[in-house]
Amino acid sequence: MPSRFALLFLTFLSALVGCYIAAAAIVNPRLDFGGRLLFPPLVRDSRQEKMDLFERFNGQRPVDGVILGSSRSMLLAPADLESLTGKRVFNFSVDSARAEDYLAIFDWVRSHGARLNVLLLGLDVEALHDNDQWDLRLKRNVDLMRELEKQQQGTYEELQLVRRRFMSAFTMSYVYDMVNVVSMAAHPPPQPVSRANTFDEAGLLHYVFLDQSLAAGTFDRDKQIVGSQEEYLGRFIGMTTLSKRRKEYIETLLKNAKDHGIAVALWITPIHQTLADYLGRKTQYSRLLMETRVYAAELRRRYDILVFDFSEPRFFGAIDSGWYDGAHMDTRNAALITKKVAVGLLKHGL
Repeated sequence: MPSRFALLFLTFLSALVGCYIAAAAIVNPRLDFGGRLLFPPLVRDSRQEKMDLFERFNGQRPVDGVILGSSRSMLLAPADLESLTGKRVFNFSVDSARAEDYLAIFDWVRSHGARLNVLLLGLDVEALHDNDQWDLRLKRNVDLMRELEKQQQGTYEELQLVRRRFMSAFTMSYVYDMVNVVSMAAHPPPQPVSRANTFDEAGLLHYVFLDQSLAAGTFDRDKQIVGSQEEYLGRFIGMTTLSKRRKEYIETLLKNAKDHGIAVALWITPIHQTLADYLGRKTQYSRLLMETRVYAAELRRRYDILVFDFSEPRFFGAIDSGWYDGAHMDTRNAALITKKVAVGLLKHGL
């Protein structure tokens, strides 16, 4: 039999480990644990921010619809959609979203009491990237990963992720991050430029710093467009086709929407023509865009959804100066897309 001392030691050690894990979950410096954030994370996570905002927004008055997409769809204004369609909409677009994000967020929203009747989906070409690599911010989001696990035949990969997340908490670098987060909470640093963007209660993004630069006349749009080239070259340089796995995520989402009587409007998101020309010379972007158009037309036939091809600015009458950079429209161009999508939904019988 184990000695009394051994039992006491093991009990004390277990309690110590339990307290440490509780502290790690509360401080949550790397967003490894779900739930509401009590301390500022070391990285910004629009997925968790939008989840918190959605629960409050839907709690005030039930939401009728959501906008899904990447940061390139974050400026579609829910208030404009409500004035045009009468539907209360939340913009749930998140940074660098891929097809798996769309599905996970859609299922999470429905599992949290939203009785949707409209879904607006901004589809980026790279959302179907064939590298099939999930964004780290998605992998670290316990609640969204749980929704995706329901779609898997096996959970080995997800269990391995949980194991790695658990083990990483017992490293000195993790302890260092916890100390930094607590210190930041006690002595908040000045807001950096990267954090100068805010979401309103309906999930709409406001580019505070860039809008201030525009108002002051110091914003160099051409420089920002050229500056986007290297970033998007990195996104497309290794993409050769549309991912079969990610197509399955899109089709699962659309099937679930159709089964529950949810009207869907999908649009292929635009990039500035200067960036499109650059990517066309350096990558297979032009062919991949054509494949995306063909795929979107197939989805329209199979799932009876509305599809808009806004992939080129001229397709929706874009204002040439209405861009923050090569991939992100300003509010003027976003309003043009919002109106065209809303009118299309109304004609479709929404």
